[in-house]
Amino acid sequence: MKHSDIIWVTLDSVRADHTSLSQSDRAKTPHLESVGEIGTAFGECHSHDIWTRSSTASILTGHPPSAHRTWSNSAKLPEQITTIPESLSEQGYRTACVTSNGQISQSTGLGRGFDAFHFINRDTVVQEAGLRSVIKWLTKIRSHSIGLSTAANEHCVGYLSTQIAKRHISNSQGADHPLFLYTHLNDSHHPYIPPGMWESAVSEDLSISVERAEEIARDMSNNLHERIADDDPYSETEWEVLRVLYDALVEYVDHLTGEIISTAREQLQDPIIVVTGDHGEFFGYRGLLAHMLEPSTQVSNVPLAVEGIRGLEDTGLVQHSDVMKTILEDVGVDHSVPAGVDIRDTPREYAFVQRGQDRAEQKLEQIKQHNSDFSDSHYPKATVTSMITPTYRFEVSEE
Repeated sequence: MKHSDIIWVTLDSVRADHTSLSQSDRAKTPHLESVGEIGTAFGECHSHDIWTRSSTASILTGHPPSAHRTWSNSAKLPEQITTIPESLSEQGYRTACVTSNGQISQSTGLGRGFDAFHFINRDTVVQEAGLRSVIKWLTKIRSHSIGLSTAANEHCVGYLSTQIAKRHISNSQGADHPLFLYTHLNDSHHPYIPPGMWESAVSEDLSISVERAEEIARDMSNNLHERIADDDPYSETEWEVLRVLYDALVEYVDHLTGEIISTAREQLQDPIIVVTGDHGEFFGYRGLLAHMLEPSTQVSNVPLAVEGIRGLEDTGLVQHSDVMKTILEDVGVDHSVPAGVDIRDTPREYAFVQRGQDRAEQKLEQIKQHNSDFSDSHYPKATVTSMITPTYRFEVSEE
């Protein structure tokens, strides 16, 4: 009997409280919500780490960060750790990954086990997406990106990622081997420059012009460490501008997610679908920006919705390794998931979020270059583990 197809979509930098799974007044993520309505939505999902490389390593291996230790830009997933895609491939799955985030690549070890690995950047875009898709994207570049611009980090390429993902799903219709498709949509990552199609929609929520708002977002992204060093770099109006632009991009990646999951529902038989975030984002908590230094709930509490697994209920705290362990148990694939529990029969009592030493040291050094008096007493340089209960968060450092 054919195992279930597994479609996993990760949305970069998306906080749970900036989606319609929460009580947010502005966020509109109907496609994420639909997965939760058909299946199960989880309000207390916490990522294992607070940046993409380490969080994704835990998703794709089932190990906690303190085991795989992908805690710096030079760290690579250890060869002795078998990835879940490797196990799925060995046990009959056709595995594919689509990403435009360099933290998920062959060079970081997170491409291991994928029969098809698509990493999209300016050098690979035609090869990975295909000329026809690239031409279509170029004709839509004002609606699905920022228009004609040489600012590569501001372009949205989620349209191309989505086309590749849909192609894999279509090719799996009626296939003998089930599909494991891991898609990482990166467009919700800073600098928060919405594509034209969504830019006009946010103008009514802004108290300043869209052009001025984007200047603030661009400055923030290009000067993150300097702005954090300023301690409180923005007025409340400017903080709100950043949140409005960010929410627009959250809506955009939800739109792309909708295309992927609707294709999966139409062309696959009862697929397992997961939509989540890899980590959250700071908007001024302790003066912080982006996702660094502090493993607090602002950067660990991410959206999660799962459909296609019977007997799944939201019983409170949950982590990505739990979802992966539950999926593997459900489809009968043998792979050890040390950090996870099958949440159908073992509710999680605590969630554990870790933040490594190497990256924190580097970030603190970069911040203090702009302000030698920056107070780092809140931020241990050594590895930090945050234990989360429904009520409290207990943090301990190796210092």
